[in-house]
Amino acid sequence: MKIFKSKITYAVSAIILIAIICICMGCITKKSIKTVGSYGKLDRIYNSDEYEVSELLFLSLFPFNLFSVAYDYKPYQPSYSLSGGSVDWWDTPTQWYNTSGISSVNGSSSSIKHSNTSDGASLKPGEDYSTTNLQVEEVDEADIVKTDGEYIYSLSDYDVIITDVRNPEDTKIVSRIESTSSHIVPLEIILNNDKLIIISKDTGSRYKPSTQVMVYDISDKENPKRQKQFYVDQNYYTSRVVNGNLYIIASGRLRQNSSNDVIDYYTEDGKREKIGYNNMFYFNDNVSSYETIIASYSLDNASQGFDVKAYLMDVDNIYVSQNNIYIENEEYKQLDSLGGTLLKIFGFKGIYGLNSDFEYDNYDKMATIYKFSIEDDGKVKYIARGQTSGEAVDQFSFDEYNSNLRVALEDENGSRIVVFDDKLKIIGQTDPVEENENMYSSRFVGDKAYLVTYRTIDPLFVFDLSDPKNPRLKGELKIPGYSTYLHPYDENHIIGIGMQTKERVVRDSKGNVTSTTASIIGMKMALFDVSDVNNPKQISEVTIGDNSTKSAILNNHKALLFSKERELIAIPVTSYKTDITSEEYYTDPDIEKLTKGYMNSLNQKYVSEGYLVYNINIQDGINLKGVITHDVGNTYNYSGNLLRGLYIKDNLFTLSQSMLKVNKLDTLEQINVMNIKEAKNE
Repeated sequence: MKIFKSKITYAVSAIILIAIICICMGCITKKSIKTVGSYGKLDRIYNSDEYEVSELLFLSLFPFNLFSVAYDYKPYQPSYSLSGGSVDWWDTPTQWYNTSGISSVNGSSSSIKHSNTSDGASLKPGEDYSTTNLQVEEVDEADIVKTDGEYIYSLSDYDVIITDVRNPEDTKIVSRIESTSSHIVPLEIILNNDKLIIISKDTGSRYKPSTQVMVYDISDKENPKRQKQFYVDQNYYTSRVVNGNLYIIASGRLRQNSSNDVIDYYTEDGKREKIGYNNMFYFNDNVSSYETIIASYSLDNASQGFDVKAYLMDVDNIYVSQNNIYIENEEYKQLDSLGGTLLKIFGFKGIYGLNSDFEYDNYDKMATIYKFSIEDDGKVKYIARGQTSGEAVDQFSFDEYNSNLRVALEDENGSRIVVFDDKLKIIGQTDPVEENENMYSSRFVGDKAYLVTYRTIDPLFVFDLSDPKNPRLKGELKIPGYSTYLHPYDENHIIGIGMQTKERVVRDSKGNVTSTTASIIGMKMALFDVSDVNNPKQISEVTIGDNSTKSAILNNHKALLFSKERELIAIPVTSYKTDITSEEYYTDPDIEKLTKGYMNSLNQKYVSEGYLVYNINIQDGINLKGVITHDVGNTYNYSGNLLRGLYIKDNLFTLSQSMLKVNKLDTLEQINVMNIKEAKNE
């Protein structure tokens, strides 16, 4: 009896202490972001074990269970150490490998308006030339090709080429900006008035990834002058230009140098500086061996330097509106609340040691979203963070609208839309759809949202978000295939680009269905009518090539050229020659010259890298206009993400690393070809 009473007393005491812990935890997390301040503090953060702050506090009070049985609960966390001294090459973000400079990679509108407005997708207001396909209007993204309507700026191997295209029949390279070193590889460029920003990666050291940013004054196109040089010792992730301010975001593991100093450096105009522990921040309940660096720079004030800050967190997606930067990190976390965790420990099974699988029980992907405001001086300021279960597909999973953030997420229960307020508190969410299907794409347009999920067919879901506290599913359409990118045609129509599939039903000897599978039979482009949100319809569809067909548009929205006003949509495609070119659509005399007779002697197909140009409108749907071919070869060397198209007035310009072609926009008649590698500056 005495033993029983002592157990009750202990349990009551435990409950009281638990209440105290909860109060303390509330105090601890009230101010979630703090300055690291010193190496000693950074060392304590990382070497205090693999627990979060709240878990350390809990375990310090309850190092054993009620019967003195060792409590071996360890939350699932990746292992890390400050003493490692190196970063593995394969730990770097996907963008590091891709010479096309794909950013997060990866639909939404801004709070006021969205990119590619209904009166002409990538048409620059007041001008007659196309610009980069952006997610948010007035938020410029880096790409491999840019134009100001008179000159084209493009990447070619280690060089940045400036080409005078004012006379389309006589294009001239006026200057080349060469790489400063053989291990400095240009990734992307940004054009802002008379400033050209070149973003490169430094491949010189496997253990010290570095991002280089060069800002040139190009008011004299023949003599670009370097205005600013900036290095940061982390992997390039993405960049933006908003209101004349450049934002560079880099991320990677913290590393310890030979001086036992765990901090990264940046170099500005030859002067090497520490980021500084006072410019490094951490979050109370988030232990991460990664840091994310946000560097901002005013392109209009050359005398100002970069403002550099580091945050101890990893990155999975980044979305930038006209007013804010959102950084999302996904990691496995325990879904139980503190109460649920304590119940497992002090409940019947916990007391008698029956929760043997507790260590890894009930974990799921959790998305943590960090919000940083873009201040009037161009610098960034941390505002808030929010968290919910699930994972996003790409940057188009996020959208800021009327000060709220809408996010498309999938988890083990299916896909759903979650709405956060301006402090990243959840104010509304939809019920999950399609529990057994993966989400492939999403797009937000005004008060509507579109999701595409896929298993063996492609359901397109339409959501009404007009009431942010009560978002609702309104309609769905199930068709073969899936879309990896959704693009608004206008407020009542949307374009889907992805892969076409064919469903195969497997039956047993009695004719009963045992399983269904699907195989890819080509790329797909479709136009959907969503004017009746309860009954979306597909009004046009084209299949491109076969299962070998690839395109940069499948993972990089900047590869798309679209103009509703010109009834134009075009994409780069890499496939076998016979898949994307035929007698009916020959627009390039080089195709026949390079393939006639030689193909039969090798008894194999050729591979071509081409630009597919389509007419698109509501009445006639999507119809192939022609193919502009840039490369024909006998090996499958996919480099389609290095091909871009743009128009200036009535001419279509297509560029690869080695070639510039000019065709009439209406007939696709070829009027000029320039070999970029062989052409000399004029």
